Amino acid sequence: MGAILQKSREARGIVEGLGKSTFLSMANIPYYSSIKKGDQVICSGLSSQYPKGIRIGKVISVSREPSGLLLSARVKPAVDFDKLEEVLVIINYKNVVENVEAEED
Repeated sequence: MGAILQKSREARGIVEGLGKSTFLSMANIPYYSSIKKGDQVICSGLSSQYPKGIRIGKVISVSREPSGLLLSARVKPAVDFDKLEEVLVIINYKNVVENVEAEED
């Protein structure tokens, strides 16, 4: 899913699972980003699948890709997936703010 840093709203990247690991990976982060350990990561809203602002987790480490053009980060998820008891599945999401603006036009 597309992600950004909560505080600075920069360091756009893509967060994905790492298989059997309990951590996530945030990839495709521009090399000039100020991402650092402890930063909170949230959904960017660039995808229609995940609403903007949902908390993903916290950065625990940052490294430079071998090409030197991108950074990647290891992210500790905001939830312990092994202890989830309930999951809410959003099947029809509409951004209320966008709909209100459309009605005003």
